Amino acid sequence: MDYVGTRHDPLSLIPRVGIGMATDMTMINGRIVWQKGEFPGLDEAKLFADAEAALATVEF
Repeated sequence: MDYVGTRHDPLSLIPRVGIGMATDMTMINGRIVWQKGEFPGLDEAKLFADAEAALATVEF
């Protein structure tokens, strides 16, 4: 599952899976976007609430 998306985007292979082990930190343009298994600055509670709100508007 770690390799999902890397087949069509080989440049994402190293940031997604590291080299031989899991990635500890990823930086993009000098900004840390992944560190210690988390996305710093990402408000997971808000993301979850927004996803739930979006799903509430979908008719199945």
